[in-house]
Amino acid sequence: MLAEARRLTCRLDRYVIRGRGRLEGETRPVAVVTTNLVACGGGNSGEALFDVFVRGRDGRARRLVKPPAGQLPRFALDARLRDGRIAVLGLDYVEGDPRCCPSVERTVTVVAHAGGLRVVPPPDP
Repeated sequence: MLAEARRLTCRLDRYVIRGRGRLEGETRPVAVVTTNLVACGGGNSGEALFDVFVRGRDGRARRLVKPPAGQLPRFALDARLRDGRIAVLGLDYVEGDPRCCPSVERTVTVVAHAGGLRVVPPPDP
């Protein structure tokens, strides 16, 4: 992630552990974190991300692969591990939003799957 930040000329603003424990679909304990990258590409811009890490057999932290773009909120405000699932609260852009300010709040639920993460569809109404 830091290499990505350097490539984007971003500044790592903060890195917060939001939870540790068991995640559905993953046998090892996980750590859920949120990260803010500011000044990405200049102007009033940035990124608010979440990541999930597990400890590999070699003892090093390994990031689980996230679902494709569009399945997760563009800016992750919070990510909480509850009952074996991660609730990601974030914001998305809609047409007319300025670059600084996505306006639509969205929450998605995420579980582990095949060495990565997948979004769990919401229950039928």
